[in-house]
Amino acid sequence: RELILRFIALFNQSQNYVRPISEFLNRYNKTNKNPSSEYCNATANIFKETISMFFKSLGAGAFRPERALNAAVFDSNMVGLAMRISSGKPISTYQVATAYNTLLGDDEYKKIVSESTSDTERVKNRIALAIDCYISV
Repeated sequence: RELILRFIALFNQSQNYVRPISEFLNRYNKTNKNPSSEYCNATANIFKETISMFFKSLGAGAFRPERALNAAVFDSNMVGLAMRISSGKPISTYQVATAYNTLLGDDEYKKIVSESTSDTERVKNRIALAIDCYISV
């Protein structure tokens, strides 16, 4: 549940992120405790479409640069791809895999998803890198 909430909050409000992540998520929940049905439907649809595209593109190994699921890799890649999908510009499974592997091969990205992952600048930077990567692929 926390990963889904991280995605929703960062997809909608990453520009307002301030650490720690738990307080950011609590603030997001508080300000969105009575969402409209349109908001709920749109959010559910973008989440489903994005996670489905990752599963089709990468299988069960998605978001696991090592063995365990990495929440920073999850949230940044999910937001990056969701921004691409919501832009209306089509993307193939090949392009998703290419963007994902490009990010995981980038030394700066690897550092910001493995150290001090809730730091304000690192969260904003990893989201920005992922958005740029998925938009430009």
